[in-house]
Amino acid sequence: MQFLAHNSMYISLGFSDGGYENSTRVFGSDGWEMQPPLRAAAASVGTDCVLGQPASKCLGWTAEIALPLSELAYNTTASVPPRDGDFWRINFSRVEWHVKVRSQLQAMLRCLKHTQYCVGQCLACMRIANKQFIRLVLQLFQWVSSAIVAAIVAVGGVYVKDPAYASVDPDNWVWSPQRAVNMHAPETWGILQFATGPVNDTNLLSYTHWPLRHIAMEMYHAQAAF
Repeated sequence: MQFLAHNSMYISLGFSDGGYENSTRVFGSDGWEMQPPLRAAAASVGTDCVLGQPASKCLGWTAEIALPLSELAYNTTASVPPRDGDFWRINFSRVEWHVKVRSQLQAMLRCLKHTQYCVGQCLACMRIANKQFIRLVLQLFQWVSSAIVAAIVAVGGVYVKDPAYASVDPDNWVWSPQRAVNMHAPETWGILQFATGPVNDTNLLSYTHWPLRHIAMEMYHAQAAF
């Protein structure tokens, strides 16, 4: 399963093994979607820190995401809720793009240029449209432009992808090593142990299935490469 900014997806198998994406992006209302939806909260660390604003003095940030266990166990034999001592395979990945700060002046000029284009289009329509309506539209464009410029000035610029790295792949940060830029290989995911005791007071158990699973994984990849 994979969770993106605008949708979630279920992948039956790794893409290299003939798997396909099952999601509302591909199959519309018939596609798989995590329900109930994700719940998330983000917090910043630092004095006067506002996430996404270059001028803020941020020391870091954290995010907490609540995942419905029943959907995580979709199409598996896992117990829901997990039992004390159960093991699941799981991993987390974050794509980190190379960015730079676009200055206030650059951002304002882009904003005003876009607004000027929209205004010009509306003026061209005045011959066939109601002039009073067009006047309201122009006022709206001016208000939006002013608001965007004020916001840009307040945050000290905006983050944009650095064109100098256009031909360079982004960094991929993971919770446990994948040994390749490929999250669609669940056999390499980390091992998660569930416990019902107090937090940070859990005795680590031996994952007795791991040796056999590891050997089976190595044999499978050897056969696929043969």
